[in-house]
Amino acid sequence: TTMYCRHDVSSIDFGVQLTNTFFERQIVLENKGRRPQQLKWTNRTVAEENDIRAKKTKKLKDKQGVTAKIPKNLSPVEPTYTVSPEEITLRPRTATTFTFRGHSTTPKNVNEVFILESKVGKDKYMKQIIEAEVRCQIVNPLLEFSRDSISYLYSWKKGEEPTIQRCDVNLKNASATSLTFLLKSEIPFNLSSWEHTLAPGQDVDITVDFDPGYRDDRVSHVVEKHLTINYRGHPQRDSILLRGEVIFPNLKFDMDTIHFGCVLNDTVKSLKLKASNSCKIDVNYEWVFLENQQVAKKKTRGGVSSTQQLPASQIFDILPVRSMLQPLEHEDVEFSMFGNSNSKFNGHVVCVVEGGPEYKFPISGEASTVAFSLNKSVLDFGKVLISEKGDEELILTNSGKVGFNFEISACQSSGTELFEIIPNVGKVSAGQNTKVVIRIRPGLPALLCEFIQVSVGHFDPVKIACYCQGIMPSAVVLLPRQKKIGPFGEVEGDIHGLWEAFMGKVLTNLTVPNLSLLPPVMAPDPAMGTTALPPQFSPLALPPVPPFQDDDDDGNGKDENDKGKSYEDDRSVGDEVSLAGSSINTRALPQLTIEVEMQRLALCHHLSRLIAEKSNIGGNTLNGNSLVDSIDLNASRDSLGTKTNLLSSSSVLEGAGSISSAQPQLAG
Repeated sequence: TTMYCRHDVSSIDFGVQLTNTFFERQIVLENKGRRPQQLKWTNRTVAEENDIRAKKTKKLKDKQGVTAKIPKNLSPVEPTYTVSPEEITLRPRTATTFTFRGHSTTPKNVNEVFILESKVGKDKYMKQIIEAEVRCQIVNPLLEFSRDSISYLYSWKKGEEPTIQRCDVNLKNASATSLTFLLKSEIPFNLSSWEHTLAPGQDVDITVDFDPGYRDDRVSHVVEKHLTINYRGHPQRDSILLRGEVIFPNLKFDMDTIHFGCVLNDTVKSLKLKASNSCKIDVNYEWVFLENQQVAKKKTRGGVSSTQQLPASQIFDILPVRSMLQPLEHEDVEFSMFGNSNSKFNGHVVCVVEGGPEYKFPISGEASTVAFSLNKSVLDFGKVLISEKGDEELILTNSGKVGFNFEISACQSSGTELFEIIPNVGKVSAGQNTKVVIRIRPGLPALLCEFIQVSVGHFDPVKIACYCQGIMPSAVVLLPRQKKIGPFGEVEGDIHGLWEAFMGKVLTNLTVPNLSLLPPVMAPDPAMGTTALPPQFSPLALPPVPPFQDDDDDGNGKDENDKGKSYEDDRSVGDEVSLAGSSINTRALPQLTIEVEMQRLALCHHLSRLIAEKSNIGGNTLNGNSLVDSIDLNASRDSLGTKTNLLSSSSVLEGAGSISSAQPQLAG
C-alpha cells in the first residue's frame, strides 16, 4: 500500500482511563501514491459479535415465532471505541487525521480490532491494508480514607469558653491513574485545603476544624454534615461523615405559656409546669420576672375609679425559685397567683439556666367576681297525669368572668324520686349558660309544692318552688250513696261520724284550699348573685287565685272539655249537699265538683295505703312515683271497690242515675 503513517498503528493503547469520561487518540495517514484511495474503517470485533447474536436471534424467532421476546444478551453490542471519519477518499500526495475515541460507564478491560480497507483508483473491491488493535483499562476513581467519619464532642464546663476542635484525615490515591479532586464542607466545619492532584499511590493529610459555638444560642444539639470529594471531569462523589455534638445545660417544659385565666377576687390559683433535664450534664436554674412589669389594679373610692400599680412579684409566687436537676431528672414548678381585687396582669417570666439559654414564658392572669343569674324563680308544671311526666327548663347563666360549678337537688328526701334533674351537676364557663331540665312525676292526684335548691360555687343555695297539679282519669257516677259503710269501706265504728268528717274535709278542700300549694299569680324576680354584692332573691308573698269562682270561668277548676257547661248544669245532676253543724256554704259548689273531690280523696287514701304496705314488705321507702312504677293501677282500681265506698257500683251505688263522660279531673 502507498498509505504511510509515522507511528505504529497496529496497536493503539489508551492505558488506564476513568469511567464516565471520554478519551481519544489521533493518527495521521498520508497517501504517497499517484492515484486517489477510498479508505473505510470497520470495527471487526463488534461486527463479528453482532453477526453471532443476529444468527441466534433468528433461530429463536424461527423456533418461538416472530413475536418472541429477544433476551438482553442477544441485543446488538454497542462499541466502546469509535473512529472518525469512518470513510474518506484521500487524493494523491495528501494526508488526513483519524481520531479514535473511547467511553464506558463501567470499569473493564476492553480490546477491539479495527480494519482499514482501501480501494485504489478504479478497483472494484476493497482490500485490507491496516489492522489496528485498540485496548484500554477503564477504572473508577478510588481514594482511600483513613477514617469513614469524624466525630466531635463539646460539653459545657463552668468558666470555659467553647474552642475550635481539630481532626486530621488522610486521603490516598488507590487508582492506577492520577486523580484531581475538590473538597467541600459546610458550617460549622472548615478545611485546611480545598483542591489536590494525586498520582497513583500518593496521599495527603487534610485538617477538619469544628466550631461548637457557631450558633451562639447555647442550645444542645447534634449537627451532621459531609466532607464531599468531587473528582474533576468525573461524576462520582465520595464523602466522609462529619458529626458534632454540642452539650449545654438545657431544660424542656410541657407548656410554653402560663395562663391562669380569671380567678375569684382574693383567692389563690396554682398551676404546675413540668421541667425536665434533657441533656447529659447537671442543670442549675432560677426564675426571675422581667423588670418594669406591674399589675394594674382598679379601686373605687366614693364612686371614683383609680388605678394602683403593683409589682409582679407581689402577685405571683414560684416554688422552687431555684433548683438543680441531674441528667434525665424532672420536677414540677408550681406557679401561684393571688387574685387581687379586679386586677389584670400580662407579662413575662424568665427561666435563667447557668451556662445555657434563657426560657421566656408569657404569664397572664386576671381577678374578678363570680356572678350568676337564673331565668326563673318559680317552676309551674301545671296539670300532669299521675302516670306521666312534666318538664320545665331552668337556665343558669354565668354573667361574670370566672367559671363556677353548680349542683341542683331536691330540698327534701321526698323530692328525690319526685324530680329528675338533667344535668344535676356541672360547670358553667365565663359568659356561658347551661340549660337544666327539671322533670316531675306527681304519682298522686294532689296539689304538690316541692322545693329544689340551686348551689352555685360558694354561694348559699337558692331555693326554687315547684308547683304541680296531679290529675287522674275518672268517671263520676251521681247516685244515692250507701250510708251503712264508711267512706273508705269501714264497717265498724261511728259510720255517720266518719261520713261527717269525710264530707267536712271534702268541702274544706273545695272552699278553703291550701294557698301554699298554689303557684303565685306574679312570680318574684329570678335569683341572681355576685361576689361583689350579697345574693338577691326575695320571693313575693302574693295570694293565689282560688280555684273556684262563680264569676270567673277560668278558675272554676273544670277541664277544657266542660267549658260549655255551667255550674247550674252540674247542680241539676243531683241534690244539694248539706253538712250539719257546718258554717260552709255548699250551695255555691256543684254536685259534680264534690263527687270528683270525694273520688280523688278515696284514690289518694288507697294509694297511700298501698305505699305503706309495700314499704313494710320490701323494707324500702316508697312514694307515689315508685308506687306507680311498681303496681298496676287498673288492677288496684278493681280492688279499690271492695275497700272503699266511693268507686265501686256494687257496694256504693243504688238505684238509677246519670253518669258523666270519662275525662281527666283536677286533683284539687
